[in-house]
Amino acid sequence: MIGWAEQQVDCGRAVNVHAYLAQLVAEDRIRTDRLRLRRKAIQEARASGVSMEAPDGLLERLLTDMPRPGRDRIRDAIREGRASGASYASLDGILSRALQMRQPRAA
Repeated sequence: MIGWAEQQVDCGRAVNVHAYLAQLVAEDRIRTDRLRLRRKAIQEARASGVSMEAPDGLLERLLTDMPRPGRDRIRDAIREGRASGASYASLDGILSRALQMRQPRAA
């Protein structure tokens, strides 16, 4: 280990072995902190109730429990969006469009 650290100093990665080891410890702390934060974020996301399910699968599951008129409006909105080439970035966009009150256009 000491030989490896000395090689790293010779290559210019650090001023001396002590500085190289201090750098490794600091990098390890950063990695550990990032991992801890990632795990915390994952736990919070799971606890939030937000679904990690793919949007198409989620929509189909939601549509099966919905009354027919609402289900048809959502399916129509999805079909129209796909046909127009518009990209819905989220499930919210699809649902918002589908649930808008369709009012007749003024002549």
